[in-house]
Amino acid sequence: MAAFVARNDLHDMGIMGPKFTWCNNKRGNARILEILDRCLLNSKTLNEVQNAVEKLYQSKMLRYEDVWDSFPAAKGIVLKAWNKPVKGNGMEIVNVKCKRTLKALHFRSKQKLKNFKEFNIRLKSEIGGLQVEEANAALPVFLAANTIIPKRILNDIDKAARNIIWDRQGGHGLQYINMFKSWKEGGIGLKSMIALTGPLRAKFAWNFLKEEDSSLNKAMKARYGSKFWENANRPIKSATWKILAQGALALRPIMRWKIAAGNKLLEFSENGVSYVRCSPLPVIDLKNLRSSQKDKEVKTEKNPILKIAFGLGPIGNMNSYHKVFTK
Repeated sequence: MAAFVARNDLHDMGIMGPKFTWCNNKRGNARILEILDRCLLNSKTLNEVQNAVEKLYQSKMLRYEDVWDSFPAAKGIVLKAWNKPVKGNGMEIVNVKCKRTLKALHFRSKQKLKNFKEFNIRLKSEIGGLQVEEANAALPVFLAANTIIPKRILNDIDKAARNIIWDRQGGHGLQYINMFKSWKEGGIGLKSMIALTGPLRAKFAWNFLKEEDSSLNKAMKARYGSKFWENANRPIKSATWKILAQGALALRPIMRWKIAAGNKLLEFSENGVSYVRCSPLPVIDLKNLRSSQKDKEVKTEKNPILKIAFGLGPIGNMNSYHKVFTK
């Protein structure tokens, strides 16, 4: 090679760029670094182009990943990209096919990575949902522990509000209890902190009663009974019981009862109507009532069914006891 270069008066024009362009991928003393890209010019050409220099660009590294062999789809992608027809000489055909194959594998990897990202996001959302459920499971205990405001503090707040009103001219003649009544009832419409604790805790009692299978529900019923809010004579009561009982008492005035077949009496039962005698109650014959409703011209005083419904006529002999009220 050196004799050929000397005989033909060829000279290396020099390079600009990476110092080495080839490596045998070994380490230590066995590693070999060489420059494979060389440009040789004769003396006449060098005299005409004195500043000629070869500029080498750092080529992109194409790494063959063994992972591609583990996916059968990678083989199909390579075959599909390689079998596409290409026009040109042999070198151009090889370059185009390599570019197509590399591009197809790149998009395949990008799509796979996108699927992994979507799976990661979905997995994070599922983990977050499990964490929320776990937090909700412990929420009653947290709320029970963090909503315990001593009445002494609430009384201090109410006293501070009272002092603000009574220190002003014209407010000293109003009783403290009447201050929390509405204007129509003769008060001034203030809100008592102690009076608001029950309605604020009513939602805890409502959620507690709806979730019959919860651990808190089972624990409270096992310790205080199914109607734990009525067990007020118990000497030792937990803070959770106080919150739920106070919320349950606040729910009683807003509960609405419906007459139904009723096989059991749910959360709150009216006083004295858990078991009622059906004989003194009006009983309506639904079959005759539907037929009588077709005649719209019949008046109330002439309709015996309506008289029975309003307790003005005979009802019949019914001596059995039934539960007729349900929530």
